[in-house]
Amino acid sequence: MRRAARRVLRVPDEVLGLLSEEARRVAERLDLSGDERLKAIIEDLYWRAGLSSRQVATLLGVEDRLLRRMMARLGVERRGRVEALRARLTRYAKKPFTGSPAER
Repeated sequence: MRRAARRVLRVPDEVLGLLSEEARRVAERLDLSGDERLKAIIEDLYWRAGLSSRQVATLLGVEDRLLRRMMARLGVERRGRVEALRARLTRYAKKPFTGSPAER
């Protein structure tokens, strides 16, 4: 049985603008394989930027199921169910309480 040919994934400039400096450098290195560069992009958007897999898939222009399969193939760990729900329900980052009367 023949495997389907991999399609070339083009990363838009807007997505490159969302990446950290380190991930952008890795994504632009042509001496690395396409999988290594894609893994750096997905990890940065998913873990550092805190985007959901569905949001990352939309940014990259692929279906969310395909992105989850790519994450599994590349070895990108996914958030646990509780952590994903917490991230979805938290709109703003919480600061730790310092105990000052002004914060009460």
